[in-house]
Amino acid sequence: MSKLPEIRIFYAGLLERESVILAKSYASEIENYEEAERKVELYRKEWYKYEHRLVQFITNTLELEFYKPVIDVHIAQKFIPKSAPLIIDLQYSPDQFLDILTHELIHVLLTDNKLIQINGKHIGHRIADRWYKLLSKDHSFTTLIHIPVHAVMAKVFTEFYHDDKRKVRDIKTTESYGLVDYQKSWDFVEKNGYQKIVDLFKEDYKNFAEELVGTR
Repeated sequence: MSKLPEIRIFYAGLLERESVILAKSYASEIENYEEAERKVELYRKEWYKYEHRLVQFITNTLELEFYKPVIDVHIAQKFIPKSAPLIIDLQYSPDQFLDILTHELIHVLLTDNKLIQINGKHIGHRIADRWYKLLSKDHSFTTLIHIPVHAVMAKVFTEFYHDDKRKVRDIKTTESYGLVDYQKSWDFVEKNGYQKIVDLFKEDYKNFAEELVGTR
C-alpha cells in the first residue's frame, strides 16, 4: 500500500479581503470568522469519516501516487473551487464538500503524481495533448480535463459509496449552474462507461512511464 498524503483542511482567513470583493460582485456578504471556522470544522469531521479509505480508493483506481506528502485544502468564501491551489468555497453542506474535495483531489492526482508533476519538473508539459489523442480533439479543454475526473467520480459514487444519488446530484449541480462543458464531460462518461475511460487512462500513464524511462 502506497503512503497516502496528509490532507489538511483549514479556513484561509488571509483571503477574506478577496472574499469581500467577490461577495460584492455577487451582491452578497461573507460569513463572520467564527461562523466560517465552525463550518470548516464540520467539513473536517465529514472528511475524517472517509479520508484514508477514499484517498486509497482513488489512488488504486488510477494506479497513481500523489507527489506531495501534504496537501492543503484552503476554504475561502466566494471562491470558485479549483485544484491548484486547492481552494473550496464555504457554501456547501458537509456532504457536498466531500464530493467537491474528492473531485479536486482527482485533478491533483492526475497532474501532480510520482510519475508527472506539471507544476514541477515537468512544467510546460502539455499532458492535455495526450488526452486529446486518447479521446477526441472535438472536446473543449474544460470538457477534456473533466472526463477522467468524472469517470473516477462515477466509480467512487458507484463502488465506494454505492449511492448513485450522489452522482445525480453532481450532474444536476452542473446543470443548475449552466456549466455546459462539465455537462458534456458527464455525458461522455455516461455514454462510454466510467470503467472503460479509467482503464484507458491507466494504460496511457503506464505507457508514459515507459516513455520517460526511454528518455533518461
